[in-house]
Amino acid sequence: MAKKKPTGMSRAGRKPGSLNKMTLAREHVLQVLADKSHDPFEALASMAIDPDTPKELKYQCNRELASYLVPKFRPVDGQNAAQAFAFNISIARPVRDQDDTATVIDQ
Repeated sequence: MAKKKPTGMSRAGRKPGSLNKMTLAREHVLQVLADKSHDPFEALASMAIDPDTPKELKYQCNRELASYLVPKFRPVDGQNAAQAFAFNISIARPVRDQDDTATVIDQ
């Protein structure tokens, strides 16, 4: 038998539709960045194309930008590899009958 929802004033927990702390913090940071008209992706891109930026830092900037622009490949383990690259091989060997006619049998 299914449990009935409590009716009355004794409902505990968060109200439906309310935001958790991480969502509120993320929205606050985005609002502060928007108020100052600062775009972190634009800052990374400008560092990546600046000729005075060291090569190591350019590499890190480009790698970080690429992680948001290009999808990451799912790793293939032993179990998924068999499904991803499955194919069947049949080997047939010709056999001569007594009357010298060739027939093919599967083994």
